Amino acid sequence: MLEKAKSSETNAEKLPEIQKYFDKIKVKFQQGTYKEMILGELERNYNQIKTMHYKLQREEREDQTLSDTLVSLENTLDTQVFDYIRSIIDERNALIDSYEKNLKN
Repeated sequence: MLEKAKSSETNAEKLPEIQKYFDKIKVKFQQGTYKEMILGELERNYNQIKTMHYKLQREEREDQTLSDTLVSLENTLDTQVFDYIRSIIDERNALIDSYEKNLKN
């Protein structure tokens, strides 16, 4: 109980210092000091999302091409080619899943 009381007093003593620090940050925001930093970060995030979106679209087009090829090969007896294309499609699906997870984050 004594420790809690000491801790409470210590926190109460720190309040004016915390308030001054908060006021300094608030003034910097009002002056626009952080505006460029925030806008730059938003722009970087937007560019990352845009790049991942383009990659995802490319992967989807390649998947469709492979899928179409796979359908035509299903009628043939060459299982090695069939298995190879199936493995590529599986790899691309895993890559697309990772892109989607990154976009959600």
